[in-house]
Amino acid sequence: MDQLAKQLDECRLHDVYSFRDAIPELNEYLSLIEINDDSPGVLFDWDIDHVTAFVAALNDPNTVDQPPNWLATRPITARSFIGDTMATLQSFAGGRLGYVLLAPNNLQQFGAIFVMLGSLQNSDFLQNAMQASLPVNEGTPERHLATTYYVTSSKAQHARKNKLVSTSRNGQPLRRLFS
Repeated sequence: MDQLAKQLDECRLHDVYSFRDAIPELNEYLSLIEINDDSPGVLFDWDIDHVTAFVAALNDPNTVDQPPNWLATRPITARSFIGDTMATLQSFAGGRLGYVLLAPNNLQQFGAIFVMLGSLQNSDFLQNAMQASLPVNEGTPERHLATTYYVTSSKAQHARKNKLVSTSRNGQPLRRLFS
């Protein structure tokens, strides 16, 4: 299994950021692992334009906040941000395929992934960059870096969108980096 994931990562998913662009590879991998209601996977559909704008704000020389330690690459690029995010989340998951899938997971791992997503987006550094790069103004819909889905079958196209809730700090709503 790990060999297949490594081969798919290196050969066919090297620069794939949307699970929709990797359906054949995902279906191949999902057919070989345990994936069901008790062993769900988490899919990511990264919006590379939003991530690129966000990363520009992260690298702004006037930024006073220090980047969190889990952002290991400097300067931060869209690819390194996505890679560092997935590597951080992978430590809670049962496995990973490229930038688009965390699976297989037991229910505890599945929950831990979303707890960690919430923790990551609560960072002042990331919140400030999100507001600077993708501001929410009246009449403007909230934009995200990635939309997450859960999958419980060997067909990635049957994935269902997660309904992640907004969080707040001191009564103030925080931006959702992930939906």
